[in-house]
Amino acid sequence: MPKRTDWLSVLQFGLSLLAALGMLFFMISLLLFAVTNLFIDAASTGEGELLGLLMLAANAGFTMLLLLPSAWYSLLNLFGQQERALASQPAARSSLIWLFLVPILLSAGYGITRLGSPWVYLLPIFHVLVIGGTAAGFYAAGSRGLSPGSRQRFWGLLASGLVLGPVLILIIETVFLIVFGLAALVNLTSDQELLNRLIPLLESFPESPQVSEQLLELLTPWLSSPLVWISVLVFAAVLVPLVEEALKPIGIWLIFRRPLTPGQGFAAGLLSGAAYGIFESLPLTVTGEGWASVMLTRAGTTLLHIFTTGVVGWGLATTFQTRRIGQLSRAYLAAVILHGLWNSFTLLTTIGELNLGNLAPDHPLLVLGRMSPVGILTLASGSLVCLLVVNRWFVQRLEEAERGEYNGTSVPEETLRVDSSIENSET
Repeated sequence: MPKRTDWLSVLQFGLSLLAALGMLFFMISLLLFAVTNLFIDAASTGEGELLGLLMLAANAGFTMLLLLPSAWYSLLNLFGQQERALASQPAARSSLIWLFLVPILLSAGYGITRLGSPWVYLLPIFHVLVIGGTAAGFYAAGSRGLSPGSRQRFWGLLASGLVLGPVLILIIETVFLIVFGLAALVNLTSDQELLNRLIPLLESFPESPQVSEQLLELLTPWLSSPLVWISVLVFAAVLVPLVEEALKPIGIWLIFRRPLTPGQGFAAGLLSGAAYGIFESLPLTVTGEGWASVMLTRAGTTLLHIFTTGVVGWGLATTFQTRRIGQLSRAYLAAVILHGLWNSFTLLTTIGELNLGNLAPDHPLLVLGRMSPVGILTLASGSLVCLLVVNRWFVQRLEEAERGEYNGTSVPEETLRVDSSIENSET
């Protein structure tokens, strides 16, 4: 009887290879553009512009390298030569190595930004190493002793979290932004006097550098409106978390028919969150001395993405096994709340620093903005502690399962590290 085509592996191979080739094309185009500007129009090409192009090219090359193993292992499966070994299970040493290396790389990158040319052109290398190392360190810390499954599954989850999930999220969030933008436009155009003053400023915007200041002064009453701030908070703290926490673990949704224990689901979620954290951080090509502070901020955001997606992955795997949605609902709600709080604190901090609406010093938004950094630090610290605690809980359950113990009762099948059917083809 001929072997049935594994269409999920076909999908994994096609999307991974297509995305990798796209990254390769993007990298080559950026490098050619940078070289062309350097040799043909060197006088008008600034150091910052050239460095930004090189960083984007390095980001594309790094992303391509992360996508290629997914295409390779899915291709092996399609030809009946699937690597059935499990993906590596990080030990305590591996997580400590990564978390020890990242501060060193961050310090070295910061030193490079201070040295200036020509050393600053090494910054793209440190950029990808710091971002990748941060994600790898937090993933290793949370998945010690756990494995999401086979190597094909590991790289497939990473690829889907790096490309497929972000693409779907961007599409949906763009639709929301358009709706909010149209609502804001309707609100602005309802004030005819404001509109009459705004149109001439917009028409002269390209020629006059003072227009931005005049625009801010003109829009200050509108920006100070509670309705505007509430709308922004609703978008950032409610809609964005709802969309992202549902789609970051897109790779887990795709394998709902494949064997996945709760421990594997947690590890798979951590991996998906790490991939999404890399996707969000790579495009932030800050080239000056502010690079290090941006990387520190992104480390906290990546940690949050890893932990919340791990929680949702746990809920998904439990629901796939039990066919009851309660665990997934609770896990998803917890992840959305944590993500929403993080976005709220970040937005309030930005409002407090910029004060775009020229608010009074005792305005509630500014007061909350001054308190928000404490909230961000608390959430980041709490996420790291919870990541380690949940990991230890799973490891203890697995150790009890291996000894044939589980709270004095028989060992439930779902606590096993790997289901015997893991050897079947999977993504």
